[in-house]
Amino acid sequence: MLAVPTVFGALWFSVFGGSAIYLDYLQNISITKNVNEQGQEVALFAVLDHFPLGTAMSIIAIFLISCFFITSADSATFVLGMQTTNGMLNPPKKLFLFGVNPICISSHSVSSWWS
Repeated sequence: MLAVPTVFGALWFSVFGGSAIYLDYLQNISITKNVNEQGQEVALFAVLDHFPLGTAMSIIAIFLISCFFITSADSATFVLGMQTTNGMLNPPKKLFLFGVNPICISSHSVSSWWS
C-alpha cells in the first residue's frame, strides 16, 4: 500500500525533473530563466509548454494539484474532528464546517502573504 505512492512520486519527479533538465541543458530552452524570473510555481507549466498537448496537460496538472489540496484539507478536517470528539471514528458533520473555515482562512492568509 505504501509502495504505490512512493513509486508514483519517484516516477513523477524522475520524468518531469529529467524533462526539465533535458530541455534546459540539451535543448537550450531556458526553464531555469523562467523559474528565476517568475518563481518556482511556473516550472511545471514551462516544461509542459514544450510537450505535445501542453495546454491539455497543464489543465490536467491543475486539476490533479487541486485534488491533492482538497483531499489534504478534507483529511485534515477529519483528523481534527476525530481529535475534538475524543477519538470518535465518525465525528459529526457540523465539526467539518468548523474545521474547514480555519484551514481556508489560514491558507488564504499564507497565500496573500506570499504574493
